[in-house]
Amino acid sequence: MSTSETGNVANLPNSDLPLVSSSKNSENDGSTQTFICGVVEGFYGRPWTTDQRRHLFRQLRDLGMNTYLYAPKDDVKHRAEWRQLYTSEETDHLQSLITAAKECDITFVYALSPGIDIIYSSAKDVKAIQEKLTQVRTFGCNAFAILFDDIETTMNPQDKKHFSSFVMAQLTVTNTVFESLDSPMFFFCPTEYCESRAVPSLSESDYLSTLGQKLLPDIKIMWTGPRVVSRILTPEHIEKVSEVLRRKPVIWDNLHANDYDPKRVFLGPFAGRSVGLKQQLGGLLLNPNCKYEANFVPLHTLAEWNRCDGDAPDVENDRDATLEAGGAEPAAEIVVDKAKPIKLYHPLRALKEASKKWLEVYLQGLGPTIPPISQMETQTIAPIIEPVIISSTVPPPSIRTCEGNELLPHSDIPSPTYTSPIGTATTVTVQAFPLSNTIIGAAEAHDNMPLTVNSLTAEYSEPMDLASNLSFSSKEGIAPSSSRGASMTDVSMLDADDVVDDLVLSRNIDLDHIGLLVDIFYLPFEHGKRGNELLEEFTWLHSNAHVLRQCSDKSTSINCNEWFRRCEAFLRTVQLLTKLYNSIIDSPNKSLVQELLPYIWDAQGILSVVGVVIEWMRQGNLLTSPQDGLGNWWTNGEMDVEPWTLGGGMLPDLQKLLFTSTNVADIFLAKQTIPLSLTCYSLRPCPKTLEPNNFYEVLTSADEKNNFLNELMGVKDEYCFDRYFGAYVGIPVPDHNFVADEVLADGTLRPCAVIGAALNSQEFVETFKSVYIPRMRETYLNYVASLSLEDEALALQRVNKDLEAWVPIEFPEDFYNRYPSRIEIRYSSNVVAVAVRRLVHSAAATLAINGSTGMFTVVPKDEIEKIDLLLKLGLTEISTITTTGHVVLGHLL
Repeated sequence: MSTSETGNVANLPNSDLPLVSSSKNSENDGSTQTFICGVVEGFYGRPWTTDQRRHLFRQLRDLGMNTYLYAPKDDVKHRAEWRQLYTSEETDHLQSLITAAKECDITFVYALSPGIDIIYSSAKDVKAIQEKLTQVRTFGCNAFAILFDDIETTMNPQDKKHFSSFVMAQLTVTNTVFESLDSPMFFFCPTEYCESRAVPSLSESDYLSTLGQKLLPDIKIMWTGPRVVSRILTPEHIEKVSEVLRRKPVIWDNLHANDYDPKRVFLGPFAGRSVGLKQQLGGLLLNPNCKYEANFVPLHTLAEWNRCDGDAPDVENDRDATLEAGGAEPAAEIVVDKAKPIKLYHPLRALKEASKKWLEVYLQGLGPTIPPISQMETQTIAPIIEPVIISSTVPPPSIRTCEGNELLPHSDIPSPTYTSPIGTATTVTVQAFPLSNTIIGAAEAHDNMPLTVNSLTAEYSEPMDLASNLSFSSKEGIAPSSSRGASMTDVSMLDADDVVDDLVLSRNIDLDHIGLLVDIFYLPFEHGKRGNELLEEFTWLHSNAHVLRQCSDKSTSINCNEWFRRCEAFLRTVQLLTKLYNSIIDSPNKSLVQELLPYIWDAQGILSVVGVVIEWMRQGNLLTSPQDGLGNWWTNGEMDVEPWTLGGGMLPDLQKLLFTSTNVADIFLAKQTIPLSLTCYSLRPCPKTLEPNNFYEVLTSADEKNNFLNELMGVKDEYCFDRYFGAYVGIPVPDHNFVADEVLADGTLRPCAVIGAALNSQEFVETFKSVYIPRMRETYLNYVASLSLEDEALALQRVNKDLEAWVPIEFPEDFYNRYPSRIEIRYSSNVVAVAVRRLVHSAAATLAINGSTGMFTVVPKDEIEKIDLLLKLGLTEISTITTTGHVVLGHLL
């Protein structure tokens, strides 16, 4: 065959290759080989930095692991531009990484992913692979991989002429490259890399059977298990895979991978893999969370698994053992300790030990440099409950890792985006990142962003080299506000003195905080202990809150006491997370703070809403009990599915318990971007004794402050409160009123927003006219009479006329049928919209729980900013209602 313009040649190896020995263990029985154990950087999203990779090598060495596989999907020359050789700058970075790995006795495996556009029959493309790997070999690398995962399975017409099948094309190229490099350590990732992708099945797949027969026996084949993300790997499964592949597979383990849904992160232990599997495997490489700092527990527990001789008994299901020990964790500790000197692995014991070590990391100084902050990523990662509508000009993003878009629940929210845009990075050190950037949602960040990055450049990977351009001699970057992070202030440029101060503050973080964080962000198929407890306890409290209406003496009632006891425990967990949020901001380890803060921020926000709903129930405001029971639908049992089919994790599961309808769920899913902040907000039911002076100073507009009579100047605080909000506190039963407090640096609370709600607006207005106005008339007429004014009669007339203007606007019957509940929202001029949103969520959830089908609010037309904010929070203008000088906004529940 003559050379064509595309470079096809006739001298490619003949596709009629000899068969591999039928022995499952083609690596000379594998008994003397070192078990390959380590990490594969194989996710979609922003790659790790050079500093993080070097830190990883040292960590792997200290943990007794031995391998790192370089395969960041969105690193430009790994996949998108795989043919391109490295420049001199890129060479320096890559060579330094290979050298650093060698110094730590870590095998650096360089991987290439040519499958997206390779022409297998093109000698030019085969040569490109050889030249690329040969170049990397000159850097000191002696281990390589070719990956054909997540690609189209249709063959190019030219390839069809040369190869009998898709797999023959892949393995022919791989064998050729392997031999041209003098047979180094070599890995191969097939297109059918798990049982669920085997066509038609694992045992009947021609692709896998041919691969096992004809791929050279010294090439290691990577495998993810029964699924892309496998909950459990069993000996029986591995035995079947080994039989088909005719060698021990090397597991590419996606248990902790989160690139299919970066709103989640997995901090739980390595689990679901028997220690005995090491005898059946060629190795195991963990493909962990995209955020490097989130991988401490996964790596430390994997290392413990690798060091162990066997599995500890499953004490979680041994009721007697757990009762005697006081829980599953201490029971696991007992069985592991009793087995010594034999080392047994139990995930809960390994988790406890790893958590102790991770606590020390929180208290350390600056960690490794993190990648430049991507606003696209912050939009998709941080707002678990705050997704945004993307511009219609941007095509819907897709899940490329697992091709799972078709399995995602139907939603107006765009599918998660898995790209690595960094735009023009201006940040020079991790300390110079405004912490607030980690939680900013920006829809416009989706426009004109590159799909890949180059992590082998100084701009991306080594911003610390530019640190000399910064001055750390003062605290200019620290927020001057008494509240952390207010107004998106940069709080992160710290000098040495700041680190010492922070070390004192961050000591407030303890194992209880770490344990709660891990339990909330546990594993893809299960929640941690306290995550499950939050779900179970909310369900129990909601289902049994009716007892509070039946107890004439709540303090002595057994049922009520039980409810209050469990309520207090639930709220203590909510408070614990708030303390963690406040403490972690002060941690001196800014690398860890930057990468974990978005998740903790979201958790604190969601739990603050759930917690205030429980407090609202505690006050006896729940009118109806769940008729069918809430169940425990969040437990996934032993379902053999991919994790993206199960929903968004523990926090969305907890949030769903507030959803009585799709309309309620809709208002929780904000449709537009709003400004976010590091400021910590706590929520509470509005007390009957809300201080009028706080209301006047913080929650009354400038126009409203001026809109009262001279005769009432002496009682302006009470007057403004009574006119604009007092009726919501004084009339409705049950209450649906809530306050948002700004948590100041010293722990004190400063009210910054309130929401009042009347479940039945018609009754509210009638009571307002028949009871509230007469009460207010008596109060203020008596006050004016006490002033002994010259023209008292005229003053009393003026006050009477003013009181008539207090009566809320009334609407037709059919309007109240759709929107029975009225809300009033008040917030200070400098409040961040997040606080208002959480109040709206609290009111919407409690109104719906009590049976409301819709809520509305009336806003003066000249309050443009308030109208704009409420529209962003999900309310819509009800155009069928016309009112002079006002806009009516509402939402069905």
